[in-house]
Amino acid sequence: MAKHKQETVGHRGGDMTLALSILAGASVLISQWLYGNKSRWGPIVGLIGQVPWAGLILATGAHGLWLSWVPMTVILVRNCVRWSREREVGDE
Repeated sequence: MAKHKQETVGHRGGDMTLALSILAGASVLISQWLYGNKSRWGPIVGLIGQVPWAGLILATGAHGLWLSWVPMTVILVRNCVRWSREREVGDE
């Protein structure tokens, strides 16, 4: 029978993982809402939200998630740059 990792909910590690999960999930929901409203804040919130995702990956050891975290970060940086350039062109 396989040994399972002991749950740490209620302990410091479990509390941190829970907090990171909530922040990461909320950042995705908020950024998608903003994208849907065509707000320039969508990619900015998404990029800020990558911080708790990175913490969650490190805290849980789910290193396979780096395969989506890295390209998502690149896409978000690209979107921030493009939206800021479009805004500059619109201001002229």
